[in-house]
Amino acid sequence: MIPSSIFIPLVVVLFLFLLFYGRKGRNPEESESTDYDPILPATVQNPFVLPGAEEDAEPHFAFIDVQTNGLIGIDGSVPDILQIAWIITDKEMNAIKVANHYITPSTLGPPSARAVHHITPEFIRKYGEDENDVMQLFVRECAKVPHWVMHNAGFDTQVILHSCSRNDIDPMLSHIILHCTMTYYQRMGISDEAYESLIDMASQMIGYAPEKLARMDNVAWRNVCLTRVVYRQLTMRHGIDRGFSTEAL
Repeated sequence: MIPSSIFIPLVVVLFLFLLFYGRKGRNPEESESTDYDPILPATVQNPFVLPGAEEDAEPHFAFIDVQTNGLIGIDGSVPDILQIAWIITDKEMNAIKVANHYITPSTLGPPSARAVHHITPEFIRKYGEDENDVMQLFVRECAKVPHWVMHNAGFDTQVILHSCSRNDIDPMLSHIILHCTMTYYQRMGISDEAYESLIDMASQMIGYAPEKLARMDNVAWRNVCLTRVVYRQLTMRHGIDRGFSTEAL
């Protein structure tokens, strides 16, 4: 009879040997599914490092974000744009041109809006630009890009159209195809939230700390960079390539 002082260590050694051998000898084709989990974070990426496109690259996407002094009212009133940022890229989402502008508004909005856009009166007095000048530039650069990508495309597009109308600017959007990362996220069943936070989506998909993103003050620029990487992850994982026409707005 084998003494317990010897038997127990032998059992442990045998167990560890079988565990190691079984893992090492497993056929990769017999392993569990390797489908890309839509919530599984990728290796941590820096969304603010933009790869550059080739000099002769054709504009394909315009990633756009606006920050406003409120929401669309129940009476249909549309808020003013305080900040607008865009990144124009080629089809592979390599950057061709970037822009980030603040617009001098009539008001910065209620505390709830200020908590979102992080813009102070002192800052806007120093960096605010004329709305007409900024929107003229926006249309000149983005209207020729066939695909616009935003996180809340319905809201952002209405605000942009309102600003253009107020400044007698033809937005020339009849040919534009809109893509909404929030809508895609909901349609794939990843979330049933009425409004899915862009920060939460980005942290889930690229492994970037949400607390760090939330503390950033340059909100439209932060969001437009996050929209680009989230949309890229959606296309890589789920083959997203459809959109909807601005005629529906």
